[in-house]
Amino acid sequence: IFLGGVGAARFRASIEASGDDVGRLVAEGRRFTAIEGTESHLARQSSPPDDDFLPSIPYYVHSSLSLDCSRAQVNGRWIPVSGRVGVTVRQPLPEEGRGAPLLGDRVQATGFLMPLGQPANPGAFDVGAYVRRQGTRAFLRVNHWEAIRVTEPGADRVGWALGLVQRWAVASLDRMPSEEGRAMGAAAAKNKIS
Repeated sequence: IFLGGVGAARFRASIEASGDDVGRLVAEGRRFTAIEGTESHLARQSSPPDDDFLPSIPYYVHSSLSLDCSRAQVNGRWIPVSGRVGVTVRQPLPEEGRGAPLLGDRVQATGFLMPLGQPANPGAFDVGAYVRRQGTRAFLRVNHWEAIRVTEPGADRVGWALGLVQRWAVASLDRMPSEEGRAMGAAAAKNKIS
């Protein structure tokens, strides 16, 4: 019963907005702003399938990560905020160690902060409701990795250590002698499985 109560309280906290919720900044629509927070989900790259009609050009390739926010810039001043923001960068992941933040890093990202939105068609899958249940409060869209910079590497020691273990596991899979092991390593590196 106790664990059930804790789980219910955690779920309720993840879907109910607090007074300083970052999602409140976009109640009226999108805005250009800077957000600072700790990376909570390792950056991953998405590309269209090879057999899709969409060409595999940089316009369709993007990277994404998540930040647990601590502050946001509003009207030229920083204010405290809370909640998770899903960040999308309209570029592929940079080469290893050359621009993409690591799990646990404190990051500052500048771009368009956007609300989660509603389904475009009746009966369509509600992405906004889904990511809200995952704890995400808003999206931040940026065009280039230069708009994202690490202000404090390894600010969250636990997250940083988990990121190290993950990178070690991907590298170990990549060094496996079997073709299947190398394929798993390549897939894990490409998708940044977390």
